Amino acid sequence: MYSDAEDNGQITYDAALKRAARLCARSEQCGAAIRRRLAEWGVTDDISAQVMEYLYKNSYIDDSRYIRSFVNDKFRFGKWGRQKIRHSLKENGLTGQDVETALNAIDEAEYMAALKKAVSEKASKRGGAESYADRAAVYNFCMMRGYEPELINRAIDEYRKKT
Repeated sequence: MYSDAEDNGQITYDAALKRAARLCARSEQCGAAIRRRLAEWGVTDDISAQVMEYLYKNSYIDDSRYIRSFVNDKFRFGKWGRQKIRHSLKENGLTGQDVETALNAIDEAEYMAALKKAVSEKASKRGGAESYADRAAVYNFCMMRGYEPELINRAIDEYRKKT
C-alpha cells in the first residue's frame, strides 16, 4: 500500500504526519478536512489523534485562520453571500464566534455592490426584472448565491428604479 506502512497495512505515525503536514503546507486546511483525509488513508484513530494534536500544536492547522481565509476567498472570488458561506463552514463543523466575526468583517459596501452586480447581470440576461417570472428568477439566482432575502429584494427594487 505505502512504503511507510506497517506489516498490517496501516500507515505509520511518521508517514501520516508527513502526508498531512505536506497537505497543510500547500493550502489552508481545517481540522475536519484533515481528519477525513487521515480516515481515507486508513490511519487508525489512535495515530490520527496524535497527528491532529501535532498539527494543531505546531500551527499547521488553525481553524480560525482557515475560517477567515475561507470567508475572504468565497466572497471575493466566488461572490458568495453570507448564508452560503456560513452553511458551507457548518458542513465542515465550523460554527461559533469565529465564523460570525469573519462574516461581519466583510465590508458592507463591497457586499452590497457584489449583490447589486449579480442582480444587474441576471436581470440583463433575462431582459429586465419587471415581470413576476423575471423577478423570481433574479431572486432565486441570488438566493442560490447565498444572499439574504431582504437584501435581495432591496437590490432588485433599486435595479428596477434605475431601469
